[in-house]
Amino acid sequence: MPKTIATTPSWYWPDGVPRVLGVPPYFIEEAAIEKWLKHSAEIPLLGSGSRVLNAGELAEQIETVAKNLNVLASSSDQMLAVVAGPSLDGALLTLAAIASSLKVLLIPSDGDIKSILNERNLKFVCDGMGAEILSSIGINATDVSTLKDPVNQDQVGPPISRAFNDTVIGLPFDKGVAWHSHRSILAGAISMQAFYSSEQESTWAITYSPCSWQGLVGMITAMLSGCTCYFTPSGQQGKELAEMMSPKWLFSSMEDALDTWVGSGRKKKSNYTTGQSAIVGINGVFSSDARRDIDNSVGSALTLLGSPVTLAMLGAHPSWYLDEAAGIALPNMHVTPADPDNGEPITTLWELIDEAMISAWAPSLAPSLEGQAADQLSGKRYLTGVLAASDPNGMLYVLDD
Repeated sequence: MPKTIATTPSWYWPDGVPRVLGVPPYFIEEAAIEKWLKHSAEIPLLGSGSRVLNAGELAEQIETVAKNLNVLASSSDQMLAVVAGPSLDGALLTLAAIASSLKVLLIPSDGDIKSILNERNLKFVCDGMGAEILSSIGINATDVSTLKDPVNQDQVGPPISRAFNDTVIGLPFDKGVAWHSHRSILAGAISMQAFYSSEQESTWAITYSPCSWQGLVGMITAMLSGCTCYFTPSGQQGKELAEMMSPKWLFSSMEDALDTWVGSGRKKKSNYTTGQSAIVGINGVFSSDARRDIDNSVGSALTLLGSPVTLAMLGAHPSWYLDEAAGIALPNMHVTPADPDNGEPITTLWELIDEAMISAWAPSLAPSLEGQAADQLSGKRYLTGVLAASDPNGMLYVLDD
């Protein structure tokens, strides 16, 4: 049973948020898209700029692109890699890759493509942002626009069965590749959906690439709630979009949030942000001053700590906040202290430890790991390498190592 159930005081746990959640045995497109078709195919789910796809359009385009990806992969012995930025086409391509019968690497357009290329024989598929990056380093790629036409039935091979627990997408990072399944991705999104409850027909604005763990889980979290998820670049363009659509949730890195909502020098909350929150992703120590700057420009700024292996782990909730704290473990997330020197579990409570490494187990944990990431498994727990300490109330603080 997750430690948060036993030791986190009730006054720190947000009202109405369950501490333990199940993971329904659905494919992602079933849970996030097809369920809305039963209610209304017109519900808007995914957008970028002035373009928005409703549930019916999105389901149709995902099916077509997924079939074309299967045809593309069957004509080559190379593994497919999706390279995309925060765009509608990038999100569509990412969802189609998940819905295909393939194992596909997801690479953000600002990722280290060269180092990944050195280790694998890859065939690239991309959106417009990805095409620019790949062209600049001399790599030919298939643009998603060429995959939107219906598949010629003569090209379609025999269907390949899928399973809920099969690994489908890989998230490369500095320690290897985290391979996720429908179950692990959906578990991460459901945990976020419960923690950051969002009403149907509200909006999310995301500056992460859908090929990153943050953009991927943020997108599916929004779609599970029937919200419209907009992908937008950071900076002035992102600010203009946010002011136009007044999203309930602004999901961004600390750097992008500063660039978009604080870069103009505005230090006062504007009217359009009333009741809204920025979820700022962190992967370690963060600047509480920067978080306050974002908080002063938006409705509130909430930290979210995670990794490609675990997805979201610790979060801060709009109902409470401490500026320097990362937060508490999300639903379904079992966070335990480990010895930083050898990774052995520490049985003492977090509140009694001066410093420990965060180890984590959850249904969202990647079921398969490559490279150095595999060496950080200790039984069923993943040793994150992040040091933390707890206050008496169970709130975790990230420490500088």
